[in-house]
Amino acid sequence: MQRFQWVLAAVLLGASGAAVADGGGTIYSNGVATTVSGAYAYAVPDLFDASKQAVVVVLSSEAIDAASYDAATDRSKAFDDNLFWNNERKPTSAKITIGSNKDAPIEQVNLAVLSGDSLHSSGSMGKAFYTLDLKTNDGKRIEAVLKSTHDSEKTDKNGTYYDVHFALNVASGPAFGPGLPPDGGEPFKAFHAYDRALSHAIFSLDRDSLNGVANTLTDARLKKLNQSIKNAKNDEVEKILRAMRDETPNSFHFVTGSAKGDLATIEIKGKVYDGNGNAIADSDLVSVTMKKENGDWCFDRLQKTVGGRSKPAPPVAGKSKSGK
Repeated sequence: MQRFQWVLAAVLLGASGAAVADGGGTIYSNGVATTVSGAYAYAVPDLFDASKQAVVVVLSSEAIDAASYDAATDRSKAFDDNLFWNNERKPTSAKITIGSNKDAPIEQVNLAVLSGDSLHSSGSMGKAFYTLDLKTNDGKRIEAVLKSTHDSEKTDKNGTYYDVHFALNVASGPAFGPGLPPDGGEPFKAFHAYDRALSHAIFSLDRDSLNGVANTLTDARLKKLNQSIKNAKNDEVEKILRAMRDETPNSFHFVTGSAKGDLATIEIKGKVYDGNGNAIADSDLVSVTMKKENGDWCFDRLQKTVGGRSKPAPPVAGKSKSGK
């Protein structure tokens, strides 16, 4: 396996880091400081006058892939699904709604803290609790510095304190990018290739099959795989690949999708099988992100929908798992 790890490392030499959104600072909650690593802004109707525009600024402990949310048909739901209710990665994220009223521009602040006891907290803020230095808010761009006024909230076990800044373009209107054709086009075809490469590597684990998987992944995804298999034995590598494959629903098919430049978002569904291999239900909707790198569409990540629905069952022993 050392040879495969070397091959992956060689591929990564050409990888470049993703740009960080122009937002930063610190959010304090229950005495714990969290550094802002990602930021995004999008337009919504004003909470108090739907004929006017408000701006939601999202700040998170995780980096935010702006292109993914540009392509989302419902940006608020996309953030709820991927950040504010993500109990796997457990980020800390805030939504700050800034309205058109210059005397009281902050209409609402929602904070989700998923680490520790998985606490969600939310609330509105009055002028007595913050200072907002709003430099630009013209509907297309927003630039500001937000700071809480009560320093004791930094260390209070029940307190929340903001010391953040952001300078962001404001996403507005429908999802960016045209819809994909009924068969999913090239992005869906590339996702099929990723799924087939995984299947082949699981059942024929060698250098060629692993390189086949590597060639279907984005540089960022490849880096994660390279880290996870470092010093791993053959059976451990197989388990990693099976876990990756089990994320994808059985007998999946294309539902809808859109593309903008080098990024595509596709929605897929599949089947859930019982222990006897009988299809018993449709799977949850799964959102897949594909990116074009070096002229080829590559798999980046997928995200299951949330809200209490069950995770698709893993494939039954002896039953193949393929798309239609």
